[in-house]
Amino acid sequence: MATNVMWPIENDDRRVHIMKVSSRFNRNYDFFNELCKSMNEGGREYLMHVLQNRNIADFIPQKMPEDAEALNDVRFEAKLANFTFIELWCYTNLCGPIWPFCSNDFLDTATIFNTFKEEMIGHDIQKLAEISRMGFTKKLKEIFMTSLGTKKSSGNKLLVRFESLQVCRLDFQKYIRCASVDWDV
Repeated sequence: MATNVMWPIENDDRRVHIMKVSSRFNRNYDFFNELCKSMNEGGREYLMHVLQNRNIADFIPQKMPEDAEALNDVRFEAKLANFTFIELWCYTNLCGPIWPFCSNDFLDTATIFNTFKEEMIGHDIQKLAEISRMGFTKKLKEIFMTSLGTKKSSGNKLLVRFESLQVCRLDFQKYIRCASVDWDV
């Protein structure tokens, strides 16, 4: 299957293999016309012969390809293209030199939610309006499982406290299931 559509996949998912292909033959109609012509003139039979006679005795379907780091990069790009607004906002902030909410103090989730809304202006306003503060906070808890502390204030407001930037980044990597992320964007 070939597609221009990207979709999120698991880090160790073997059902789908995404690879980057060269743009060398992009819009090279002569090349693809010749390719189609050769497939129609015995190419299919030759390909079938090669595939039927290839020795795959040592093939282990569960084993990741040798270039797992490059594959991780491609998977990350696929996930990045499909981030929700909240995931994109978290990723963008985590790429900076500081996570703006790392503090020894607990912060009101309303403050963080309002910052999110302000920083995401310019995106799809309708979809952004559908995100509630409760849904936003729930997603933060899901993303930052070990780096987010919570407590209730005396006024029964939910307060949160984030750990260091490094710990938040590790939580985000675990959440998106990527072995590594280049944070120096």
